[in-house]
Amino acid sequence: MPESKAPLNVTARRATAADVDDLIPLYCGFMEHEGDIPPPPAELRRRLERLLGCETDDVLIACSEDGTPLGYLQQRYFLSVWRADHDAFIEDVFVVEAARGRRVGERLLELAFALARERGVHRICLDTNENNHRGRALYERTGFKNLMPQWDNGREIFYSKYF
Repeated sequence: MPESKAPLNVTARRATAADVDDLIPLYCGFMEHEGDIPPPPAELRRRLERLLGCETDDVLIACSEDGTPLGYLQQRYFLSVWRADHDAFIEDVFVVEAARGRRVGERLLELAFALARERGVHRICLDTNENNHRGRALYERTGFKNLMPQWDNGREIFYSKYF
């Protein structure tokens, strides 16, 4: 288990078009962390601008006191015939390595929960790799439950949180 670090004083908020330059390296960082090659910055900018204008998604950004971007969260809202309530799906949670273990992800999730409640969401879901021990600890600490202990031969874990 990684050593415990002091929490950072972090501000998390909904990202706007003015945040695209700060989001590009964060999204690239997550793609590289996952072993993917990010698209060229101009293409990623185009995608982010489109995403930030989409009513079905929220992109949240966490910044330090001096404004340094530390992480992001992308959340999608949807309806399903399987449930009467609105749902949300957390697509991405990423925190830069230097800020991991310092409650940045927790701040992003707290804001995601608040925004979801404002939209009438009663369930938030996400999936993660079973080897993402740090992420899984964060999700469980913030109230997510693993309702499907084995999915895709145990490689992916599906979590839900109900309000």
